[in-house]
Formats: sequence, structure tokens, C-alpha cells
Amino acid sequence: MPYLLAKEVTIFLEPVSATPFAGLLVTGMVVFVICYFFMRRKNAATANLEKALFPPKVPATTPQPFSQMIHGLRAKLGPAPRPLRPEENALWQMDPPSWMNANPDDFLWGIYHAQALLRAEGRVVWGQIVQANSKLFSAGDIDCPAAILYSGDPAYDDAPNALRQLATQMFALKGTSPADPELHQFAATLTDELRRDNQLMLPVQLTGGRRVVYTSIMVCRRHIPGGYLASNLLPLLICPAKTPWAMILPQAFWSPQWIAFWQMAASGR
Repeated sequence: MPYLLAKEVTIFLEPVSATPFAGLLVTGMVVFVICYFFMRRKNAATANLEKALFPPKVPATTPQPFSQMIHGLRAKLGPAPRPLRPEENALWQMDPPSWMNANPDDFLWGIYHAQALLRAEGRVVWGQIVQANSKLFSAGDIDCPAAILYSGDPAYDDAPNALRQLATQMFALKGTSPADPELHQFAATLTDELRRDNQLMLPVQLTGGRRVVYTSIMVCRRHIPGGYLASNLLPLLICPAKTPWAMILPQAFWSPQWIAFWQMAASGR
């Protein structure tokens, strides 16, 4: 760098006549050139120092959008109608727990009767747990029921958090007695934990006019990794045109992205 600076200053000096004004002009130009190169070197050094002390922030890895994850689940399951392959029976089979045998009139028997239809023609949507038997949040052997919200509206494909907010609002009704008849029904349902309800439509004043359903499901532990609820968000199979029932999509048909999400939720517990 000193060699280049001296060369450039010499170029400025050679054509200038020896007058007082010219001398001042030359001096000013020399000072300008020296300051210019000095500042360039200083700025470069400062920039290198800043890069060393304050490296660029690397964006945190963001999870795959929920819309992509649910499309991945649908793609892995395949389009309806699906063949009922005998070799997949063990992956799908949902057997009633022993405690249900003592309750032949239990409302939830309908789920077991509908599972073949859901397997063949069900559509995957997000389901958000409102409340569930406390045993389901830890490992165990006994399947138990849960109350869940879901919607077939595509708007929720990438916005399951909206379902979570609705579930929070609904759970807050537990133990209350709202004056609104629709909310009063939900409050009674949630307060009586042994009560089963199917296909209750949420009040439109809560959903912004979208169709959101409250229903009872059976949580089959074999269908979820680890056998317990690591997350309150689940992929559900629904077929509202033919059955009011819903079931959890078995883990054998979960996409790698959703399995990774579930494992991340489990590790954060």
C-alpha cells in the first residue's frame, strides 16, 4: 500500500506549476489522497474487527409450515378410497379397552364400528385436544377418551394455532354456567368428564363463521409414538359425509416431518 500511495501522489505533483496557489492546491490534494487511503484501510480493518466480534446472526431453524406437514401426512396415507390391505390390519386395528366391555352401551363404541370406513375414506385434518383423561399424558397400557376440536375447513391447514385458541376458550367454560344456551351446553359437557358428545358445532361467534366441530374420540396408545400425548395437536381422520366419528391417524402413516415435530414436543416436556 505505501508504494501505491507514493506513486499516485507523484502523478499529481508532476504537472503542477510552482506558484503559491498551485502549491496550496498540491498540498490539499496530497492531504486528500493520504486521508482517502488511510480511511479506506481503517474502514476495512474496522469491518474485519466487527465481523470477528459480531458475526452475522444465523436464522434459527424454523419448523416446516403446518400446511406442508398436513399435506405430507395426506400424501403418505394416499387418496381415498384406499384398499383395506390385510397386511396393514395390525397397523390400523383399534381394540376397545377392557373397561369398555363392562359398558356395552357406552357412546364410544361407535368409534370402533366406524374405523374401517375412516381407514378407507377418511381425510386427514388437524385435531386439537380440549381435555383428556390425565392418564394419557404419561406412558401406560389403557386407552382412554378425549374431547377434541377439528375442522374440515382448509383455512386451518396452516393455522392449527387458531384451533388451540378455541380449545383454550372452550376449556375455560368448564365449571361455569354461561347465560348463552350454546355456551351453556359446552360448559355442561366439559364439566361432566364422563359425558360423551359427538359432532357439536362451536358457536359461530367464536369461530368467525367457520365450521369447527367438538367431538369425543378414543386415544389409542398404539397409534401415537411413545403411547402418550406428547402434544395436544394430532392428525385426525374424518369422513363427515358418512360418519360422525373421528380417529387418530396411526403413527405408521405419519410423515417424517410430523414424527420429528412430535419427538421435539416430547423432548420439551
